[in-house]
Amino acid sequence: MRNVLLTVVAAMMALGLEAGPARADVQPPEPELYGLYGWAGELARFADDIERSGIRWLRAGGWHRNGDPGSAERLMRVAAERGFVVQPVIELGGLSDAGDMTLDEMLERWREAIRAQVEPYAPGGSFWQRHPDLEPAPVRYWQIWNEPNIYFLGTEATGLRRDELYAELLAVAIDEVRRIDPEAYLIAYNPAGGALAHLPSPDVFVEQNGFVGWRRLIRVGNERVGPEAYDAVGIHPYTMPVGPEAGGVVPALALLRELPGMSNKPIWMTEVGYPIEYPRQRQVRDEAQQAAFVTRLFAIAGAHGVTQVQIMYVTDIVYSRDGSRRSFGFFPEPGEWREQAYATAIMQRLVPDPRVDVEILAEEPGGVWAYRFRRAGGEPVIMAWHSGGRSSVPRRFDVERRQLTRVSMLGETSTIPAEDGQVAVTLAEAPIYLVAADESEVRRRIADVLPGR
Repeated sequence: MRNVLLTVVAAMMALGLEAGPARADVQPPEPELYGLYGWAGELARFADDIERSGIRWLRAGGWHRNGDPGSAERLMRVAAERGFVVQPVIELGGLSDAGDMTLDEMLERWREAIRAQVEPYAPGGSFWQRHPDLEPAPVRYWQIWNEPNIYFLGTEATGLRRDELYAELLAVAIDEVRRIDPEAYLIAYNPAGGALAHLPSPDVFVEQNGFVGWRRLIRVGNERVGPEAYDAVGIHPYTMPVGPEAGGVVPALALLRELPGMSNKPIWMTEVGYPIEYPRQRQVRDEAQQAAFVTRLFAIAGAHGVTQVQIMYVTDIVYSRDGSRRSFGFFPEPGEWREQAYATAIMQRLVPDPRVDVEILAEEPGGVWAYRFRRAGGEPVIMAWHSGGRSSVPRRFDVERRQLTRVSMLGETSTIPAEDGQVAVTLAEAPIYLVAADESEVRRRIADVLPGR
């Protein structure tokens, strides 16, 4: 294992920076499955609600937007005080209108932007040196750009396609971030796409607008940079208005892992969600369906080895250019929770880590999906639903206990007996949990996040 502390200090000395106080926890923290996305200032504004929900991992957009680090600094103070893990998205505004900027000029601006966005918050960085009152909580996870396959332009003078230009930007980002923090964890690509719904082929290139399919972006980037150069690949597997099952999340994960070098690469869903209001009728039906789709996605992702799911979005969005709404929000206003926020908090308490010790019981197209998870202490929890809309179906599951606690998506509990080693339930759109524990114990675990508290 590398001597992490010495390499961090050496890198900072090479940059002319003073290293902060030595810390034992210099390795990046182990990621959790449950994550939430928002712009830095918004995440800071909703800190009380996020903390109560139990989510600790926050994808932060708007990092140093327009050269103003104020919102980033507010969020980092909150993170240090509350134990949040912040994962900024490194971008550089203005490159979409780069005009006749050469590739060398573009990459130099990019290097400068990376240094400005990364150095203050890295281990021993200037932000921590300016705030000795804070217990340092340095940023160790960085995401390299947001949806470059559809939003990033600026290719006219370079003569490169989007996928080729992003590969150049990625290589520079890897080099610059690792100069500052050799042990930083880098999540690459983060394209629009990652499921089989809506967008054209994942391998397409559309000449007239430069659109690049999500899988093509990753393949071309890997050919130029190499998958070993970064730590994880991010995707944005939106499927709305349909759920993750009908939207093809599972087969899309298989397509991604078929790419060279991707079979064992960690996969992050760095942006995904289900709005209840969205242009062109792409919204889901209501809050209940929104909550069902989000919790079902967490279960599917965990069962299929995804490292983290970062839900779009901490609050609702109104586009200033046309006044249109994207109502993804967990929290419309501080202190106000949507059903998806309650449902996620309840799931997190019942199934703290759906990525480990999981058994797939059913994945039926248009039918029953069910998983058996185990808590750290070995207690099994079955999570199950019917993916065919509002219809319901009966189902029986093998269990080891004579009596279980049935928990609804929003935390209603009841005792359910087993007969001949099986429990009989009716499954519908909203997931239920069958917990091998007494009802009083289950209610204690979820009491702090039940709706109406």
